[in-house]
Amino acid sequence: MKLTRAPAVTTTKKSGIANAWLLQCPPGLAMCLKKELQSIGAIARDHRLFVKRQRNHDLVFLNNLKDGVDLKQLRITEQIMSCPVFGRYKVSQTQLNTLAESIAGDSPRRLLVQVAGRVFDRRDLLRWLTKELNSRGARLSEYNSEEDEEAAGGDDELWMFCIDENYYFGIPKQKSGQVAGRSSRVREREGSLPPPIAAALVFAASPRNDDVVLDPVCGSGSLLAEVSHYAPQASGIGVDIDPQAIEIASQNLRGTAVELFNSDSRHLAEKLRGRGISLVVANLPFGIKYGDRKTNADLYRQILEQSFQLSADRSSAWRAAVLTSDQESLSTALAKIDFLSHQELFRVKIRGELAVAVLLKPRRS
Repeated sequence: MKLTRAPAVTTTKKSGIANAWLLQCPPGLAMCLKKELQSIGAIARDHRLFVKRQRNHDLVFLNNLKDGVDLKQLRITEQIMSCPVFGRYKVSQTQLNTLAESIAGDSPRRLLVQVAGRVFDRRDLLRWLTKELNSRGARLSEYNSEEDEEAAGGDDELWMFCIDENYYFGIPKQKSGQVAGRSSRVREREGSLPPPIAAALVFAASPRNDDVVLDPVCGSGSLLAEVSHYAPQASGIGVDIDPQAIEIASQNLRGTAVELFNSDSRHLAEKLRGRGISLVVANLPFGIKYGDRKTNADLYRQILEQSFQLSADRSSAWRAAVLTSDQESLSTALAKIDFLSHQELFRVKIRGELAVAVLLKPRRS
């Protein structure tokens, strides 16, 4: 599959402006994002991240990154922001000049300020920054409520994050929907996995170009779409019992080599025998709209057993990365599958509900 690359957001430093970045990702995924940063050569393995846990995001601050790293390769981020100015307690006149220079000539930007702690007052900052930056030629409009901030989403924003005595200014450079390949998604299904979380699960599974990847509950195809970017040469197979889901997935995955089947995942071995599945990725149904918590444990067990039967001669190379908010049912299912070991990958909040991602592999005999 040929991928179209977006213009790079590189870490080359401009004179007088800090080579620093702010990255937002879903709450709980900062350490997964750290591994993705390492994979693109942005940071060393021993790099210590500054992470602030926000209500709806993890906020990661990066300073002094290597020049020339293209941060647009990142798929786990919800937003990438350059950070031209940061500091403690007081914003200096020099910093105000630098900040105004950073957004000079831009269309009017909405100023959004988030405060955690008692050092800064949000409303005072909004008024003062608007006055100071406008006097320096920057054009700012002002949000006056937390609700307005939650609704923000355009590129024409200037963010200030205040965390106790520390402050960081952010200028958006890339949103989640601007990541390579995501603009081709035509439709979403209610309850679809947010792309950054889908990316985190796929990244944690370490897909390879020689993998045959199965999503037995593919929904709108979010996970298989991420596989096509992390491992472009991998073969993909999507299965869902809902014909409408398959129709949506076929539109979203147009142009890829993914095969789609409208079928019951409890009987996969009959449908896909001989395919040599090496990797399974799945956002397991958990009972709010899809699935039933009373029967999920048995459903999970059947899906995993059927998926393993499709591996090449029960190959030790087989693995599965699964995500669910019904942790009790997953634990019950795994207790009945004695031939698979499991390891927790991460925990993440999805629309306010905690979910767990688990990596499964055959037990060594």
